[in-house]
Amino acid sequence: MRKFLDTKLYNNRLIAFQMQRLNKSAEQVASDAGVSVTSVHSARKGLLGTFITLRLITDALEIKWEFITRDIPESQFHRAVVRTGKLEDGSVRRAADRGSVSRSI
Repeated sequence: MRKFLDTKLYNNRLIAFQMQRLNKSAEQVASDAGVSVTSVHSARKGLLGTFITLRLITDALEIKWEFITRDIPESQFHRAVVRTGKLEDGSVRRAADRGSVSRSI
């Protein structure tokens, strides 16, 4: 039974990290996500049981969804958040092109 209680469904440390990085309070995140402040506090503690609400919070914090359910080391948290910046100054890497290329028929 104890092992079940220790199981983490998502990486709540990443939520706390990104809130601090963006300098956002629980009230600001709640407003941006359209959820209650209690939900933000619960998410930050790892106690939020609704993935829909968690998705709203992670979207408001610009956290990539695929990283929130992984237990990644804190040193790698930067990979899990959406970066803003200019391609020209190297602060943002260009994503690989997606989709198909022109093909001759």
